[in-house]
Amino acid sequence: MGFHEAITANWPYKVAAVSLSVMLWLNVTADQERVDQPISTRIEFEVSDSLWSIRDAPTEVTTIFSGRRGDIIALFDRPVIRQVIDAIDDSILEVTLGVDDVEFDRTLSVIATAISPPRLVLHMEPRAGHTIPVVAVSDATAADGYVIERTVVEPESVTVFGPASIVGRLSEVSTEEMEVGPLDQRLTRPADLVFSDDLANLEIKPSRVSVSFEVDSVMTRQFQVAVTAVGPAASSVSLDPVVVRVDVTGGGVTLHALTPTDLIATVEVDSIPNSPLELPVRVLVPPDVDVRATPDPALVTARPRGTQSPADDRW
Repeated sequence: MGFHEAITANWPYKVAAVSLSVMLWLNVTADQERVDQPISTRIEFEVSDSLWSIRDAPTEVTTIFSGRRGDIIALFDRPVIRQVIDAIDDSILEVTLGVDDVEFDRTLSVIATAISPPRLVLHMEPRAGHTIPVVAVSDATAADGYVIERTVVEPESVTVFGPASIVGRLSEVSTEEMEVGPLDQRLTRPADLVFSDDLANLEIKPSRVSVSFEVDSVMTRQFQVAVTAVGPAASSVSLDPVVVRVDVTGGGVTLHALTPTDLIATVEVDSIPNSPLELPVRVLVPPDVDVRATPDPALVTARPRGTQSPADDRW
């Protein structure tokens, strides 16, 4: 094979190899290039004086880093500044930040050259504690044939510490959202308590609770319940029938605790009917009881008092 043939043989592969070499060289060169890059830097404050809390403070600043481009890219894992506030004698406090305060991977070929802004103003407030209930947040559902009787949080309340004007307005705190899914048996899980980002400076004790989902099989019980007329014309009508059967469906523990007196069956009578009128039966259950109540019959007949029902005509 001649020289010309050796050069032109398999030329597409040779061109690709040269192009790849050039790209690799450019990438290596770019990684070695020195640049100045602003990077968002998280800032965390710790107040050692138990009488004070931070009411308002920035959560991040910008740090200018200088170094090789490849190492600068690695810094996007968020450097951090941690500041301990020791002495507080006023509700407004100014904090000066230096590049030596920035924590980042010191093995990288970069240096912190500036912080913007270099000074921060913190608004302080007397520290207070406030006890509030815990609300469990989850995607828990009952599997087919089961019902979640109740969700128990232990402890059911926690104490939140922070600026008095903030903690005094809080009415509850939520758990992190728990992925639970359909349940056919009791489940207990630990859960951290969370606040929104604007309340990140608050302290919660304890910061973790235990959440139990009490699960029971679905069952149905039958009750005989007297029907009561309510409304403007209630006293002017008679009802037929005066007692209905109510099928109550729910968890076994809840149903065993129910009695007929816990159920109220009513019909709304707005005006005196000119002729027999069928009205729907509404069944009320205690507000804290999670069941489904279905009356049978679902309709009863309301007649003006003094008129006879078909059953009366037989006598």
